[in-house]
Amino acid sequence: MDLGARWAMYEGLRGQVPVWYPVGVVIEADGPVVRRHYGTHGTAEHAALLPGTDTAALVRRQQEAFADRGEPVEWKVYGHGAAALPEEVTT
Repeated sequence: MDLGARWAMYEGLRGQVPVWYPVGVVIEADGPVVRRHYGTHGTAEHAALLPGTDTAALVRRQQEAFADRGEPVEWKVYGHGAAALPEEVTT
């Protein structure tokens, strides 16, 4: 399997609600974003973003969801997909 095929396989899995996850983890989907709330912190990752997606609003909703729970968040961004997200992710 070449690198392109591996990236394609990964992209097909990215941003999906997992079938299995640890007890106590709360999983929420918001469009292309999947949030994982661990109680002490959280993570967010997204599937491929469609053209025309209001990324600023999408990021803002994630920030609000984690702030409501008092959890710091790590947004999983990878080099091949980072250009699709606005600067709001780093603020």
